[in-house]
Amino acid sequence: MPTNIQIIHTQDYIRAAPDGALDLTASRDLLKDLVTQFDTAGQYHVLVDTRGAEVRLSIINIFELGVALAAEPALAREKVALLVPPEEKVNAEFFETVGINRGANLRAFTDFETAIRWLIMKEPP
Repeated sequence: MPTNIQIIHTQDYIRAAPDGALDLTASRDLLKDLVTQFDTAGQYHVLVDTRGAEVRLSIINIFELGVALAAEPALAREKVALLVPPEEKVNAEFFETVGINRGANLRAFTDFETAIRWLIMKEPP
């Protein structure tokens, strides 16, 4: 069975105010809209590529985005791979933990190929 993978770049959902501060409400709303689009389009696995992100998130922002992401029912059914630069690995692992603890099928990666392999891998029954 073919696997559909949708790649989202950070600039597709992270929004900043004119002063450079994260606009968390707008970012959450955009992320929810993206997830809803995938859910209505059929089965998709999602790769969120944050390697080009210019906005650095606080630990509270990471927690809040993780909670918002996990609140989407589609993410309990579909896989989401988070691709991060190596220097953001610890924050990404925290985001992963927040999402998984709330039911999202989410994993963080620093390597593109490993992320794609996980997305296309069949889950054991």
